[in-house]
Amino acid sequence: MVKDLIARDNKVIFVPLYKSYLDFYIQMFIMCTQDIKLGYTFGNYEDTPRIGLIDKMVRSFGGILSRRKPG
Repeated sequence: MVKDLIARDNKVIFVPLYKSYLDFYIQMFIMCTQDIKLGYTFGNYEDTPRIGLIDKMVRSFGGILSRRKPG
């Protein structure tokens, strides 16, 4: 997906920003209220709480969760 965005001449910025689970939602709130186009956020599946409502919100805000390889 990242390669496709770059190929379509979109800017992709990787920023190690989040120190808590709330930071993501604060950033999304600010972006929505300031009419800033929402981007994508990558996170680790194992590091996020398994709560249905939270999972739906992360997906709707452009969150992409990856899994670590065992070993």
